[in-house]
Order: sequence, then C-alpha cells, then structure tokens
Amino acid sequence: MGRFVSTNCADSATWTSVKNDICPKIPNSTSALCADALTKAKTCHTQFQTATLACTAFGTTDTQDPCAVDVLYGVLCVNAMNNNFCAATTCMYNSDCTTGYTCNDKTKRCVNNSKNCIGLPCTYNSDCPTAHTCNNGIGQCVKA
Repeated sequence: MGRFVSTNCADSATWTSVKNDICPKIPNSTSALCADALTKAKTCHTQFQTATLACTAFGTTDTQDPCAVDVLYGVLCVNAMNNNFCAATTCMYNSDCTTGYTCNDKTKRCVNNSKNCIGLPCTYNSDCPTAHTCNNGIGQCVKA
C-alpha cells in the first residue's frame, strides 16, 4: 500500500488509512475468505513493485497494471470482511438478516444492500450490494 501512498495523489491520505487500518488485519481469521485474493496479490508482489501508478485529473491514484488490481482486490477483500455492513451477522438464508440486508452465499454473512462492499467474496450477484455485481472470474463484488 506504500506504493499507492507514494504517488502523492490527492487520495494518498485514504491509502495511508487503508495501509494502517486494513493491512494489520490480513493475518486474522476474518480474512480467511480472502485467501484466494491475497494469494494472487502475493504472487505478483515483485511485478507490483514496478507497476506504473499515476494520478488522474481528479487527483486519484490510477493504474492499468493487472497486478496492481490484484493487490487492491486482496486488500479490499480484507476491508469488506472487517466491515459490519459487508459481513455482519452469520446467516444461512436472506430471512436470517435484518431488513435491508441479504445473505451472502459465499461468506454466510449478512450484507447491507446499499453499502459499498468492493472486494467482498461472492458466488452470485445477489451476494453483493445493489450497485455491485459478482465478478465470477475473481469471485469478488465489483461496481456494476
């Protein structure tokens, strides 16, 4: 995450926050469902060190490097699994969740239909919040 911070884009404070808040949670039990995403991220770590990162006209960090995207999805997965809006109480069925939440088939946790849960592990589109879809290639929620 230090590479994203060092781009010195306007969002570097966000990347610093992610680095400080999420990275220490990677080895805990809540990130177990992120093992595939984290393995992909670790596998391309060397390539990521040479990835091109740049600032967009809007001041956000951007990259076209697939490896950098893998690293982000690994970190975003851990973030989602440690967010009560994305991975709340355990469930088996939608009826196990409170109003506004649905049961994620892959995580067996309730997810809020209106929140941002990019990187959340999924099996079906219905596992993701309303504005997201399940990318079957990576098994994670992405923006629709």
